[in-house]
Amino acid sequence: MDAITLLTNDHRKVEALFKDYEFATERQVRRDLVDQMVKELSTHAAIEEAIFYPKVRDQVPEGKSLVDESLAEHQQMKKTLAKLDEMEVNDPNLDASVQSLMGEVKHHVSEEEAELFPKVRASMPVDRLAEMGDEMEKMKSSAPTHPHPKAPNLGAPAKAAGMAAGVADRARDAATGRKDEREVRQEVMADRDYEHPPSQRLP
Repeated sequence: MDAITLLTNDHRKVEALFKDYEFATERQVRRDLVDQMVKELSTHAAIEEAIFYPKVRDQVPEGKSLVDESLAEHQQMKKTLAKLDEMEVNDPNLDASVQSLMGEVKHHVSEEEAELFPKVRASMPVDRLAEMGDEMEKMKSSAPTHPHPKAPNLGAPAKAAGMAAGVADRARDAATGRKDEREVRQEVMADRDYEHPPSQRLP
């Protein structure tokens, strides 16, 4: 799978989580969906910053300005994710913070898919995009599952920091009993009495 397809699939996965959140009725289900948002977006940002953005910044016309803008947007999203990561199930600010995250992510995704990705596809060879996709897919298994706004956010320093954070994050997830994607999907379907439209289910 090439890099742009992988990242675009990640975007669709997060958008599905947003839909599930909007339709969920149980507070615990909504909180567990937030955990999934935090995990998916933290991993996505880490692989993009470590592998995709450095190559784009150097090899794509206007790459530096586009990547710098994307990094600034990532930083804001990480701050929002960090707040959400610490919120309890009954926190009165949970819904408002999720709405803020949705707005930030939708803006970021629309810019990447309308501006950055077409420039990358036009500028980089197919085989290079495939190599980057493979590298990012491999990094997913060890990337962070929580946000780290103060960590390096570009290239080799970001990759090294992400690998270290990923080990700690996975230990934290195991210790706290964080639910996996399959468990959350089952919760969502039960919450909707198995009437959740396929377009609104977790992938």
